[in-house]
Amino acid sequence: MTPCRKRVLRVFGLIALLVVLFPPYQETRISRTQSRGSVLVRKVTTGGRGLMFLPRFLKIRGVTLSSRGREERRVTLDGRFFLGEFGVIAVLGLFDYFVLCSWRRRPKKPLSPG
Repeated sequence: MTPCRKRVLRVFGLIALLVVLFPPYQETRISRTQSRGSVLVRKVTTGGRGLMFLPRFLKIRGVTLSSRGREERRVTLDGRFFLGEFGVIAVLGLFDYFVLCSWRRRPKKPLSPG
């Protein structure tokens, strides 16, 4: 394995490791409230997205209910974004390999006299 190939693999392998350590997630929070004199229950749903450290994501993924039972939190992996990140890393890694390593390996043309 050439030094250029090793360097490209090391750099993009480190980037891929960071993607695995900080997975993208989707969050949905559902809260229910009822005023004292009312029969109606108000349900509010909010969403969110972001990146989270892997151990924390594994701990809170799925459905979490509050102690009173009026709030619900669903945290799931954002699969399309996760695959998209790996796709971009693969395309850029291959591009860098072919452009940088092939360019450096190209033999230099000898200068012709006169």
